[in-house]
Amino acid sequence: MNIFALREDLNRLLSGTSGENDTISAPSVAHEIAIILHDVKLVDTTRHSLQVSFPDVKVETYREISPDLQLYESQMESVSLIYLTVIMLALIFGIINTMLMAVLERIRELGMLMAIGMNKIRVFLMIMLETIMIGVVAAPFGLLLGTGTIAYLGKYGINLSAYSDTLQMYGMSNIIYFAVNPDIYWQVPLSVAFTAVLASLYPAWKAIRLKPVEAIRKI
Repeated sequence: MNIFALREDLNRLLSGTSGENDTISAPSVAHEIAIILHDVKLVDTTRHSLQVSFPDVKVETYREISPDLQLYESQMESVSLIYLTVIMLALIFGIINTMLMAVLERIRELGMLMAIGMNKIRVFLMIMLETIMIGVVAAPFGLLLGTGTIAYLGKYGINLSAYSDTLQMYGMSNIIYFAVNPDIYWQVPLSVAFTAVLASLYPAWKAIRLKPVEAIRKI
C-alpha cells in the first residue's frame, strides 16, 4: 500500500534537484506535505485557507484522501447514538421503578395529604419534583466522574495493542486517546433531565389516582 523512496531519487524523477548535495535551500520538489491539526473542527477552514493561499496546489482533507475514514466516523457516530438511546431507555425504566416504589411505599402518607386538602396537581408536581431532585443531585457526581475519566484517558490513553492489526487497517495507533466535544457536558445533563421528567409521569399519575379513604386504610 505504500512505497518509500529516497528524496534525491524522487527529486530526480520529478525534475527537481538531484544528486548527493541536496540541501534544504535547494529547489527540491515536494510530493506531499501532511499537516496534523489538534482539532478536527479546523480541517475545513484550514483547507480553505491553504487553497486560497496556494491556488496552484491541490489541497485535500483526510476525508477526501481516505473516504473509508469518513465512513468509519459516521459509523462511530451511529453506534454512539445507539448506545446513548439504550442508556436512556434503561434510565427511564430505572427511574420508573424507583419512583413507583416510592409511591407505593407512601400510599398512606399520600392519602393523608389529599385528605387534608392537598389537591392532585400538587401531588403530581411533588412526585415530579422529587424525581428531578434525584437527577440534580446525581448529575454533578456523574459529570465529575466522566470529566476525570476523559481527562485521564485523554492523557494516557488505552493500550489496544492486542488489536493492532485491525487498527492499522484504519490508520490508527495502538494507543487510543479520548476526547469529548465540550457541548456533550451540557447536552447529556439536559437529556437526562428530560428523561427523568418523562419517567416520572407514570408514578405521578399513579399517585393522583389514589382515593384518600382507601389510601389511609392501606397497610
